[in-house]
Amino acid sequence: MDTDNRVVDGEILEMLPTRPFFEARGISKNYEGEPVIRDVDLYINRGEIVSLVGPSGIGKTTLFTVLSGLEKPDGGAVFLAGEDVSAQAGRVGYMLQEDLLLPFKTVEENVAMPLILGGEKRRPAIKKVQPYLEAFGLAGTGGKYPAQLSGGMRQRAAFLRAYLFRSDMMLLDEPFSALDALTKSAMEQWFHRIARETGVTALLITHDIEEAVLLSDRIYLMGGHPGRITAQVDVASAKRGDAAWGKGTATPNRLRERPGSMVAPEGIRERPDGAAVGNPWVWGGMTDALRKIKEDVTEMVMHGV
Repeated sequence: MDTDNRVVDGEILEMLPTRPFFEARGISKNYEGEPVIRDVDLYINRGEIVSLVGPSGIGKTTLFTVLSGLEKPDGGAVFLAGEDVSAQAGRVGYMLQEDLLLPFKTVEENVAMPLILGGEKRRPAIKKVQPYLEAFGLAGTGGKYPAQLSGGMRQRAAFLRAYLFRSDMMLLDEPFSALDALTKSAMEQWFHRIARETGVTALLITHDIEEAVLLSDRIYLMGGHPGRITAQVDVASAKRGDAAWGKGTATPNRLRERPGSMVAPEGIRERPDGAAVGNPWVWGGMTDALRKIKEDVTEMVMHGV
């Protein structure tokens, strides 16, 4: 978890642990009397992208519904910025595998839905989302309908809608799994850039180990029956030390002006260890160091570690 330095006269005296921004403590969930997940613990620091990887049927989607507040855990609790938000839908933004864009509304109307549902009038809301359309790669699509967009553009619109709904914490459930290989690769690079520019905090649930390695600071592995966290893998350290990946210059937050009453994201910040949060590395693809992590994670998943 994050730490804060105590500094006196320019000297670092100690590292004090701080509370994780998002945390699951001892989450358990049963269906029809049968345990599906048991005693799941995980945390995400502000600005981190963390992935959750595991085989099908292990309980990842069940955990997603609990973490998003759509269902109440049978045990444990979910915390956001230190507050218990268990079973409180709407406290975190989430994006499912399907984009769920409303087919009878234009892209700008779909994207503006969080503002409209929050009490904003339709026209002012649509006007406020215009800068975001360009920043999220959707320039020129505002007046189009979802059926007129490619799969990748639809996913961008869905991500932007989720971001505007609740930008401080996002849960993404296989957001790119329905795309073809070329579009998926392009979307992963796009997400990596957007995460750097906005400093978004996110949990990415995926079956794709390579995707998890490329996009994440850390990876949690799920296994067992009932499902539980079996391992945690640090990817950020490998990226910081990998000259082939390369550490880029953190991009200043271009989305500081927020619509409505939403809080402005803090953008790229520096951790006490000197590493900027929000995936600050330039896109380097699968370097040798990351390929080794992928192989190790694949081995662990196959053996249920």
